[in-house]
Order: sequence, then structure tokens, then C-alpha cells
Amino acid sequence: MNLCPNRSPDQVTGQTVARKRWRIFLLSAIFISASQAAMNAVQPDSLISEANQHYIGLQFDQAAALYRSVLDSGYESAELYYNLGNAYYKMNRLAEAILFYEKALELSPYDDDIRNNLDMANMFIVDQVETIPVLFLKRWWKLAVNVLPPDAWAVLSLLLLLVSLSLLFLHIVFADRIRHGKYLLPFGLTVLFLSVLLYVFSISRKKSIVRNDKAVVLDLSVTVRSSPDELGTSVFMLHEGTKVEILDSLENWREIKIANGNQGWLLKSSIGEI
Repeated sequence: MNLCPNRSPDQVTGQTVARKRWRIFLLSAIFISASQAAMNAVQPDSLISEANQHYIGLQFDQAAALYRSVLDSGYESAELYYNLGNAYYKMNRLAEAILFYEKALELSPYDDDIRNNLDMANMFIVDQVETIPVLFLKRWWKLAVNVLPPDAWAVLSLLLLLVSLSLLFLHIVFADRIRHGKYLLPFGLTVLFLSVLLYVFSISRKKSIVRNDKAVVLDLSVTVRSSPDELGTSVFMLHEGTKVEILDSLENWREIKIANGNQGWLLKSSIGEI
């Protein structure tokens, strides 16, 4: 008894060709996607390498232009911001140097090279503003959160969550059957608390990176006014390189506060957001 349906040779050949064409299409799509990904990965490295060569050759303007082109492509890293800050520093463009050192420090808060170069650049700014002391709890929190990047905190939080769930499961099922089973519940709850805490660390670290509430004055000097318009009363003057905190925005104006607590309005174009 023939269990297979009858098909003509033409039908079989047509289906085989269609399958081959479909496979070729899929392979081509995969190859093109992989090639594009490889090109995107290689291009920033190639441009950065070329920029580094210009920097070594003391062609700082060309190096800075290439570093900026890499940033414009969507790629960023602490090292890239640091190199760009160095190029601007060598060009005596103090405000841009400080801006990109600050950006580098946001991504790598404990990098001594970045911090030392930033401190050196800050020695030359006009506005040496006395900083209001920060509450020690807030300072400790920031130090702890900045130890790791947000993704690392998130991974650690997930691992601790799995451990805590495992301990709580063991408590429910085997607490009376294993030695020291009574400690499973408090230990599991403690690990769960740590998991939540590290998740909060991840969120806090992520917010500190993505929010644009810090900026650097780019103009040689700028008048800070009492209101967001040119007719506002002049409150005080700021000069290039001074770091400010952005409190509010209104069209082309930004309300800012400096380290000693003084605040006012200035034009958005006069600052660069960190």
C-alpha cells in the first residue's frame, strides 16, 4: 500500500528550488547583518586609533575632531571622554576639557587619572567657588553606589534574589529535616534585603549617569540673571569651566545653582550638559 501522496517531478523540483532560494536568502541576511555589526564595531576603534595617532603627533585639533565624530556615532566610554578632554586641554580650551573630564568621571568615578586631570584643569578656572559640605550619609551613599556600573549592580541583585528564593524554599520544605534549618528563614530574608538594596543601587547609579542635571559653563563669561530673560536683574557672573547644577528649564534658559548655593538663570547655549 502506497502511503505517500503522488507528486509529479516538476512539483518536487519546484519545491526544492524554493527551499534552496529561501535558505540562500536567510544566509545572505545573516551574513549582511553580521558584516554590518562587524563594521560598526571596527569603525569606532579605527577612528579612535587614528585620533590617538594625531594626538601623539601633537595634532590636537584633528584628534579632537575624530574623537567627536566617534561620539556623534553613538559610541561612548570613559576612555573616549578622557582622551577628548586631554586634547582640549592641550589646545587650551579649558571649558571643553573640564566638560569631557566630568563626563568621563560620571562613567568611571574612581579613575585616578581622570580625577587628577580634572583637578589640574580646575586649578585654572576663574570661579573658585567654596562648596557647601554634603551630609555624610549622602556622601557615603554616593561612594557606595559609584563602586560598580548599574548593570553590575543589577546582575548581583538578581543573583542574590535567586539565592534568597532558594533559601526560603529550603526553609519551607526542609526546615525540620536538616541541621540548623531554623536559620534558613532569617538568612534568606537578609539576602533578600541585600538583593533589593543592590537593585536600588543599580537604579540610583543609572539615574546619575543618564540625567542631565549638571553642566559646565562654556562661555568665557556669562551673566546669571534673576529671571529667564535679558531684562532680568544681573545676580552674579560666571566664567568658563565652572560647574553648575541645573534646577529648571524654560525654553532657551536654564535655572542653575553653583556649589555655594547661589542660583539664577542663564542661556542654555552658554553651558554644556554633563
